[in-house]
Amino acid sequence: MAEMVLQVIEEYEISQQIGFFTLDNASNNKTMLKAIGKTLGFDPDLRYCHCNGHTLNLAMHAFLFSKSKHAAEEASQQIAVLSQTEELGNQEREETAGQWRQFGTLGKLHNLVVWIQSSNKRYQAFKKLAGHTIPRDNQTRWNSWYLMIDRALQLRKELSSFIDDHYAEGDIRLDYLNPEAWQELQEIHSFMQPFYEITLETQWDSSTIDQAISSMDFLVSHYQDTMEFYSQQGNAVLTERIVTSWNKFDKYYQLTDHTPVYAAAIVLHPSLRRRYLDTAWEKYSEYIEPAIGAVQKWWEEEYKPLSDAVDTATLSKFEQWKRRTYLQVSSKDEFSRFIQVGLPFKRQPCAS
Repeated sequence: MAEMVLQVIEEYEISQQIGFFTLDNASNNKTMLKAIGKTLGFDPDLRYCHCNGHTLNLAMHAFLFSKSKHAAEEASQQIAVLSQTEELGNQEREETAGQWRQFGTLGKLHNLVVWIQSSNKRYQAFKKLAGHTIPRDNQTRWNSWYLMIDRALQLRKELSSFIDDHYAEGDIRLDYLNPEAWQELQEIHSFMQPFYEITLETQWDSSTIDQAISSMDFLVSHYQDTMEFYSQQGNAVLTERIVTSWNKFDKYYQLTDHTPVYAAAIVLHPSLRRRYLDTAWEKYSEYIEPAIGAVQKWWEEEYKPLSDAVDTATLSKFEQWKRRTYLQVSSKDEFSRFIQVGLPFKRQPCAS
C-alpha cells in the first residue's frame, strides 16, 4: 500500500506539499503511514487523522451488540458472519432466526423485517397496511440499524397489528415485541440519534476538521449525560451498553491528542478560537495548554516565515517584496493574540 501511495506522490510531484492523511482505523493503514513517513521524513502520528465516520461506526456496533469492551470486536464479527450466512442462504431461516434472537430485541426486530421481506405477498400486504416498508439492516453501516429502528417505531401500531394477524405462521411468535421491547427500542433510538445526525453532517466533502473534533466533544457530553440518566433510572442493561460504546469511542478520541491538527482547527477558527477549549474542555482543563502548545510549535516550525539571513540579491524583485512584507507582518507573532479572541461559546445541554 505504501509503495502505491508513494508512486502517486512521486508522479504528481507533491512530496513537499503533503499535509495530513485521513484513514480508517485498520492497523494496516497505520503500518502504511509509518512506511510513507519514513520515506518522506515526517512523524506519522502527527499526520494521522482517524476517519470520524469509522470511529462512530465502531462505537455504535459496540453499543448495539456487545456487553463488554472485550467482547465488542467478537460481537461485530459474529454479526458480520451471521449477516453473510443469511444473505447467501447457507442456512435454514429458522436456524438463522434463532441465532439472531441471541441478540435480544434487536435480533427479534431483524427477524421480523426479514420475515416480512422474505415473501412478496407479506411484503405487499404490510406496505399496503402501513404505507411504508421497514428498511433492513446491513452488516457494513451501523446507521442501517438506526433507520430500521426509526421506521419500526414510526410504524409500531401497524407492525404490531400485522404480527397479530399472522401470529400462527411459522415461528414468528418467538419474535413478538412486547411493550418492554418497544421501550428498549425507543431508548436505543434516543441514544443513537445524535450519532446519526453527526454522521450525516460530517460525511460530505464540505465537512471540516473542526466539525470532527467539536462533534466528538459533544458526544463525550452525550455519553456522560445519558449514562448518568440511565444509571439513576436503574437501567443496568442500557448503562452497560453505553459504557461499552464509550470505551470504544474514547480509544479514538484520545488519539486526537497525537496530532495538533484537531486543536489547530479549533483555535484558528474565527468563531471558536481558545474560548471554545476553555468552555468545552472545562472539565479536562489539563489538556488545554498542551494542545495549544502543540499547535504553536507546529505553527513555528512549519508555517511561520523564517528570519534566517538570506542573500536578497539572489531573489527577484517580487520575491524580495514578499519576503520583506511577510517578515514585517510576522515580526510580532499574531498567533497568541489571534486565538485569544473569539465569539462566546456555550455548550448546549444534552437532552437525555
